[in-house]
Amino acid sequence: MKLRKLMLILAVFFLLGLAFLIYVVGILQKMGASELFRQYVINPIPESVTHIKVDQPKTRGGYGYVFRFNINKEDFERICESSPFRETENIRYMDGTGLSFDWKGWETKTGGERIRGFGFEMYALVHKPSWYDLPTWKNPEAYALNEVDMNNNRDIQVLLYNNELRQAYFINFHYDGRGL
Repeated sequence: MKLRKLMLILAVFFLLGLAFLIYVVGILQKMGASELFRQYVINPIPESVTHIKVDQPKTRGGYGYVFRFNINKEDFERICESSPFRETENIRYMDGTGLSFDWKGWETKTGGERIRGFGFEMYALVHKPSWYDLPTWKNPEAYALNEVDMNNNRDIQVLLYNNELRQAYFINFHYDGRGL
């Protein structure tokens, strides 16, 4: 009988310890998401931003972050104005693993060929998180930034907004000269 009580007490302590560990990990993940948001999206974080989710898909020759968060339209516009984003159109999702777009307002080259935007894969090498629902968004407001330096290092940032959901995605990928 004493052995059963001891086992029951140990089991209760184990479960309480496990619950505490899960709680602490959750807090650390939230703190990590906020810190990454400040580093890669905007600092300080606008008041309307809540429920920040972040993932770091594996890349070849660089790093990447995918953020999803709730935000009102005014604060979304503040983020959009914080970098030299250009408006995009014709957002396309590549089998749920990537994203491509055209630059809005770019006409055609001589000969009638349309100048295309840019595309890249985010989840070709790893599984996407359960909260990643971007391919379900139809015609989001979208902006992008694609910078290449003289060493062929490339920074790609994409900012998308779903007015109905009041949610946004911020996607940031950096590839060193060997990357993309």
